[in-house]
Amino acid sequence: MVANISAADLIGGDSTLSIDTRTECYVRTRIKDAYGLVVALSNPVWLLRDAPTTGIPIARVA
Repeated sequence: MVANISAADLIGGDSTLSIDTRTECYVRTRIKDAYGLVVALSNPVWLLRDAPTTGIPIARVA
């Protein structure tokens, strides 16, 4: 799924986007400028239903 939030939607400083978490997924934010060029990215945030059977790698635990 891809969702777009316009700059006008962020005038108040934040916006809310519902995410269907019935299945595992991840969310990553990409910020584009007025020309459509990506100027910032977030790390992916994984939304898991259960912990991985092999555990979470120590480098990923925060």
